[in-house]
Amino acid sequence: MSWLDVYFYSVAEHGLPCPEHEMEGVLDALERERLQRFRREDPRQLFLIARYLLKTRLAEHLHCAAQAVRLRYNDNGKPLLAEGTGLHISLSHTQGGVALCVSDRPCGVDLERLSRVQRPWRHAGRYLHPTLALRVAEENSEAAASRCFFQYWTALEATVKREGSGLFRLRENFGAQGLEFDAEGRAFHDGYWLYTKAVAEDLQLSVSTEVESGVTWWHFDGEEFFRED
Repeated sequence: MSWLDVYFYSVAEHGLPCPEHEMEGVLDALERERLQRFRREDPRQLFLIARYLLKTRLAEHLHCAAQAVRLRYNDNGKPLLAEGTGLHISLSHTQGGVALCVSDRPCGVDLERLSRVQRPWRHAGRYLHPTLALRVAEENSEAAASRCFFQYWTALEATVKREGSGLFRLRENFGAQGLEFDAEGRAFHDGYWLYTKAVAEDLQLSVSTEVESGVTWWHFDGEEFFRED
């Protein structure tokens, strides 16, 4: 049976998972070079935390040391595993958190912060198919409209990552026939499954996958990742 592991780490709540020198120890030469190019501290730390968490989670799946995990990157900077491992990965981070998924099937994950100065939900038609934009406009409060918008937006972004396609091409038809998540945050859309979840008051996480069952959510409790029931 196919499987999917989804991990969420709250940077806002837990800060650094370990001292920086330990996290830097799992990076390869190219990743260290990229780390040094950051001019601002917050994006630098997010990059470092995300790569550290991705490599330590993969080390468990591959039964090796985190330092031995080698990633390659496509033209968009998306991390990929070397061929032959049988694993698929996706990574996302934003202010306050990091999300990643590991699966035996193609997958995509996206994590977004709801509080935005631009308030994109007020102009949902610029970002979403008109069918979905209308659904956002029907919400009766700013908070509800924001949550609804980012459910759709993260689901779209996660699907873009799963397919490896362009955002603008996929956006033309994504949700054209409507998109409704059930009480558990699941929806079947165009032959694949979408899962969306409020992992924090201000963060929305969505996953796009072929896996219907066998999805496991992992949350960091301050010491280690634990499996959610």
